[in-house]
Amino acid sequence: MAFDMADAKIATASNKGTVISIHSSIDGLCLFEFRRGVR
Repeated sequence: MAFDMADAKIATASNKGTVISIHSSIDGLCLFEFRRGVR
């Protein structure tokens, strides 16, 4: 888990690291989702 206090974003990863999600720390909405192996 990583925080970006300037832009109010939180990055999280799944247990296996195959999915990385970027969420807004203000309202909790998922802004982006990245999957390993997908272009």
